[in-house]
Amino acid sequence: ELVESHSYHYKVGIMNDNVNSIGIRLNLDFNFPNSKEKAFQFSELNKSLMLRKSSSAKFARQLIKVSDDLSTSDTELQQNISFYRSKLMTEKTNLSGYDSAKVSEYEAKLFDLKRQKEAFIAHLESEHPQYYNLKHNTNMIGISTIQNELLRKNQAIVEYFMTDESLFAFVIDQENFQIKEIPLPENFNEDTQSFNNAIRNSDLSAYSETGFRLYQTVFQPIESLTDRKEIIIVPDGILWQINFDLLLSASGNESDYKSLPYLIRNYTFSYAYSATLLYQEKQRKLEGKMKMLAFGFNNEDSLSNQKIEGLTTLAGSKAEIDVLSNLFDGTFLTGSSANEQNFKNNAPEYKMLHLALHGKLDEEDSENSLLQFNVTQDSLEDGRLHNHELYDTRLNAELAVLSACDTGAGSLLIGEGIISMGRAFMFAGCKSIVLSLWPLKDAV
Repeated sequence: ELVESHSYHYKVGIMNDNVNSIGIRLNLDFNFPNSKEKAFQFSELNKSLMLRKSSSAKFARQLIKVSDDLSTSDTELQQNISFYRSKLMTEKTNLSGYDSAKVSEYEAKLFDLKRQKEAFIAHLESEHPQYYNLKHNTNMIGISTIQNELLRKNQAIVEYFMTDESLFAFVIDQENFQIKEIPLPENFNEDTQSFNNAIRNSDLSAYSETGFRLYQTVFQPIESLTDRKEIIIVPDGILWQINFDLLLSASGNESDYKSLPYLIRNYTFSYAYSATLLYQEKQRKLEGKMKMLAFGFNNEDSLSNQKIEGLTTLAGSKAEIDVLSNLFDGTFLTGSSANEQNFKNNAPEYKMLHLALHGKLDEEDSENSLLQFNVTQDSLEDGRLHNHELYDTRLNAELAVLSACDTGAGSLLIGEGIISMGRAFMFAGCKSIVLSLWPLKDAV
C-alpha cells in the first residue's frame, strides 16, 4: 500500500516541484506582502508529505483515548500486515522461481487485512473527530513558530529548495530570517557523485577537490547569514547525498585525512526532512519506557543459528554491544537471541535502539533494502528486516543507531527525500536516527 503510494507521490512530486518553484520565484521577484514567508511555505509544501502525514496520525492518536481492546486489535493488524507483506516479497523474489499458489494466498490475506485496517481507521475517524482533524491537518509551520518554539539559541535551520538552475537557501535562527539564491554550477551533480565516490574509494585528492567545491556552492554563500553553530540542514534533491560535516572549508595539499579543514570542526550538523515535520516530532510524546535495546550480528553460533551464506560475523559489533552494556541500562543481545522476532516483539518498549548488523542496499528497489539479524531455527521470521516491514511497525525510540552499511542510502524520490532504511525507522516512529551513507568496515 505504501510502496504504491511512493509511485504515486513520485508522479505528483514532479508537478508539485515545478509549481512550488514558480511560487517561490513569484514571491521573491514581485515582493508580495509576506513574500519571504510565503516563499518558505512553498518550499515546505514540497518536503516529505508522507512522513508528515504519518507523524500527524501518530500525534493524533496520542490525544484521543483508545480502548485497550481497540489498541490491541490495531497492533495485531499491523503485525499481520507486516508478516504477510514480508512473506509475499520473499516469495516473489525467490531466485529459484516463486510458487504462484502461495503468492495468491498471501495477496488475498493482505487484501483482507488492509480492508480491516481501513475499517479500523474509519471507525477512529468517525468516533473521534479530533483524530480526523489532527491527522489531516496540512498547515505548514510559520517562521515565528520556528523562531520562538522550535529553535534553541545556538541553532539555525538552513532549508534548501532546488531548481534546475538555482538553489534557494532559507536561513532561520531566533532573530533572523533570510533567503539566498545560489546559482548552480553545471557540474554540480557530477561533483556530488565524485565526492561520494572519493569517500568510498579513499581517494584523498579527489575528495579534497570536490569537498571544497561543494562547500563553495552549498554552504559558503550562506555562512555569513547566521552566527549559530548548530545547523539543522533540510536538504532537497541531490543535496540528500551530501554529508555537510565532511565538506572542506579550504583547499589544500594535505597528505592525510586528519589535517583536512572539515566543516564538522566548526559546526554541529543535523538533518531534517522538513521544518514542519521536525516541529511535529518535537510535540509528539514517545511511549518507550525502558532505556536501550541493542543487537549484534553473529554468524558463528551454529548450535542455535542457521549460518547465512556470504555473511561473516561482525567482531566489531560484539565489541560495540559490550561497550554499550557498560554505559547504559537495557537489554544487549548477541548470538541467537539477536534475532528479528526479538526486535519486533521488544523494540516498541525502548527509548534507544542500537543495531550493529549487516545492512544490504537494494539499488533497484529501496523498499527491499534490509538489516540482517541472526537467524534461529525456531522462528517464523527470516532474519531480514526490510524497509517495507518497518512501515507496519510502531516504534517509540528517541534515538535509533543503525550501525550497518548504507542505512542512509537509497533511491531519491522527488518531494520525499532518500527512501532509506533510516527514513523507514523515522516513519515507524523514531525521532532521531544515526545512519551511514556508505558501506562500513567492521573494526574492533
